[in-house]
Amino acid sequence: MEAKSSSKSARTALARAPVTLRIRSPRQISASATRASWRAWLSSKASPTRASSLASQMSVANASLLARIAQLETIANASLLARVAQLESVANASLARIAQLEATVSAQAATIASLLDAMPPPPVLLNATYTVPATARGFNLTAAVLASPATTISITYLSGLWNGLAGYDYTAAGSGTCGATCRVPALPWVALIGRWGSSNSSWFLIGTAWSGSIDASRYLSPAANDGDYSDNNGSIIVRVVLR
Repeated sequence: MEAKSSSKSARTALARAPVTLRIRSPRQISASATRASWRAWLSSKASPTRASSLASQMSVANASLLARIAQLETIANASLLARVAQLESVANASLARIAQLEATVSAQAATIASLLDAMPPPPVLLNATYTVPATARGFNLTAAVLASPATTISITYLSGLWNGLAGYDYTAAGSGTCGATCRVPALPWVALIGRWGSSNSSWFLIGTAWSGSIDASRYLSPAANDGDYSDNNGSIIVRVVLR
């Protein structure tokens, strides 16, 4: 009796208890559906079939990229080779032009040389002989040089002997090496020498034959290459030609 009474009390309490219904809003339903959709999409992306499809697409993309790179390399190489060939052609043309100019210059030089060779020598303004004594410290040809508008002079030994010491006779070529006491120590003893202008000018070798331009001073002094002229003897004869 007591158990029956308890069961009845429980049913009475349950009947009297408030009833709560949980109803989701449309937004909640939509969000739930979206999450489900994303989960389904992610599941499809992670599937082996999808992975294989992506790998295939990447392979196609790589092949296309490599093909494009090869195409660009081919174009670049062709352009570079064409430019190099063009530059080589220009360089070869320039070299040919240089060779042509060199040939022209050589031909003109040969022509000028031929014309110069064919030209007659300058007229002789003076052709005279002079005696140069061994005792002369400078035989003056100033008068002969000043008397003409000549620009060149030549002196040639003709004959005669002289010496710087009795018993040692030589031509205008002289002999050996003179030594420190002579006018030009390095030149042969009693060789014919000369100088232009004043006493400050340098002596030079005339020897048996010499020619050169007339100095602005127009003053030429030939002499024997010696240091002490007091014991000199003899004389030589030279021809002087002015042109």
